[in-house]
Amino acid sequence: AKRRIQQQKKRLEKANKAEAQPDRRQDNDEEQERQAELLRRRAQDRVRQKVEAQRRHEEELRQQAELEEQQRAANAEQERQQLEARREQARQRAILRLRQEKEAEEKARADRQEAELKARERKMMYKDPRKIAELKCGEASH
Repeated sequence: AKRRIQQQKKRLEKANKAEAQPDRRQDNDEEQERQAELLRRRAQDRVRQKVEAQRRHEEELRQQAELEEQQRAANAEQERQQLEARREQARQRAILRLRQEKEAEEKARADRQEAELKARERKMMYKDPRKIAELKCGEASH
């Protein structure tokens, strides 16, 4: 009889355990669902952070490329201005050189003409006997 009572107690305990296990299973399922939802949220947050980081990186690259393009444009403009300044200086030097050459030619021509005129005058003086006498008197008085 004691044995039967013990066996019945064991059966009741097993039945209670079996009834309690579905609650545990249900609690376990709910916990697993909560864990799954938490993991899903964390995964979504990681994906969102990666997407945001990639977007920021692309924006930085775009800004860097834009800045480099602006620098290239500024350098090109500066080079263009320097080239224009060198061309202007070369033009000014050419104008100055031409003016100096012209002045030198004018002076040389004037000197030549003056020398030719003096030579003609001397030639004319030597042809005229009165002039020769005047020249001799003029040289003597000096």
